Formats: sequence, structure tokens, C-alpha cells
Amino acid sequence: MKEKTEKALDYLRTKEKFFTLLQIGGNHSIEKLKQLFEHDPKKYILEKKNPESLFNKKNVDGETPLYLACKNGHLEVVSFNILLMKLSFLKVVRLLLEHEANPHVYLEKNEKKIDSILSVAARWNYCELVDFLLKNVEWTTEEMNFALRSLRQRRNEKTKRMIEEILEKRRSCRFLNRILCCLKSF
Repeated sequence: MKEKTEKALDYLRTKEKFFTLLQIGGNHSIEKLKQLFEHDPKKYILEKKNPESLFNKKNVDGETPLYLACKNGHLEVVSFNILLMKLSFLKVVRLLLEHEANPHVYLEKNEKKIDSILSVAARWNYCELVDFLLKNVEWTTEEMNFALRSLRQRRNEKTKRMIEEILEKRRSCRFLNRILCCLKSF
């Protein structure tokens, strides 16, 4: 019984440290995250098949580590370090994706999808992060449209255009594929 209690407490401490480092960001947190990954004795973080793996767990607010990293990628910090801050959050997102964090998990409330990592990054107008996510994650049309809907009342024209361009290319490809299929049948 005592061993199970210690194991549960150890897991909770690791989870709390993991989410805290994600929220803080910065180069110091990235180094601490890497150390946490490397020295995770119970493999709570790295083992993807472990049901207790933290890469796709949700915090008390229902946010996954990847969602939290994208959300915090656009903290409006008034200082000369803002670019460094943004780049360090991009590094955190890369690190999470390299360790197979699931980018397709939605933030949910009452079992309803309310946000995604792509939509939160686009909504906060974090162009570098949106560009990275669009180039490195295989998004469904539904997920991209979900992100666009979250931008309806915002003035994030650049991030909107980035997503719309990919959707337009997909529509063009589908159209061309239909034409090719018709030509083959002749």
C-alpha cells in the first residue's frame, strides 16, 4: 500500500513539474524539460504505450502539453526578449512533437470540442508557430476549418491566409484528380 502511494505521489510530482515547465517556457525550461525526459525513472513521460504517459495527458484545465505550449507561444511580453521567448516556445512544441505528442487532441468542455493547438496558435497570431504546425503536422480539412472558424472575429489575416492557402491547394488537387480520373476512363 505504501509503495502504491509513493508511486502515485511521484507521478503527480512529475506531472506537476512537467506542466509547470511547459507554462513557464524559455531556454531554462527547455533544458529542464530535456533533463526531465532523460532522467524520468518511471518513464511517465516518454513511454508512449504507458497509459500514464504525460505527453497526451490533460491538466486540470483540460489542456494537453502541446496545447499549453501553443497557447503560451504568444504571451505578449513587453520586453526586448519577446522574439527569444517566442522561439523558445516553438522549441518546446518541436520537442513535444518529436516525442510523439498527439497534435490532434482537442481541448474539450462538457464533451464538446472547443479549441485545438492549431486554432489557439492562429488565434494568438503566432505566425511562426502556425507555419511550423502546418508544415509538420498532417491536418485534416476538418481540423483546418475548425481553426479558421476560431478566427472569424479576429484580425489575424496572415494566419488566416496561411490556412486558407493550404485548403485551396487541397481543393485544386482534388479537382485535378477528378479530371485525371475521367481522362483515364476514356
